[in-house]
Amino acid sequence: MLLSLLIEPASQDESRRVKDLVLRVQAGNTPADKPLTGVARLNSLNLQLKDAGTVLNGKPTLLAVLETLARLDRKKHDYFPTVTFGGEVEPGDAGALARILSAIDSEKGIRIEPPMPAAYRNPPESP
Repeated sequence: MLLSLLIEPASQDESRRVKDLVLRVQAGNTPADKPLTGVARLNSLNLQLKDAGTVLNGKPTLLAVLETLARLDRKKHDYFPTVTFGGEVEPGDAGALARILSAIDSEKGIRIEPPMPAAYRNPPESP
């Protein structure tokens, strides 16, 4: 018995269905006299969602990023963001953001790239 398998691109037009994005996370301005907790810590982060160097979210907030991703999702593309954290982002803030992003990292949501190995994030300087 002979089995033939025909594989075709999901999108017949010339557009790419998978769109690579970058989500840059930087520490925001926090008051030194009043430590932030919970949602206020997440709201203090400065987030930029980029597509080929163009910032897609109007405001540098988590809510603006989520709204932008929802708007992009309606265009029926598969979005594949890579998340990068600035060195000054607190580990607790990064963990809280990662928990929120993991909730939308699903078959019906977006696909988030795993973090790069440490050797590639901070390459040794050339002599």
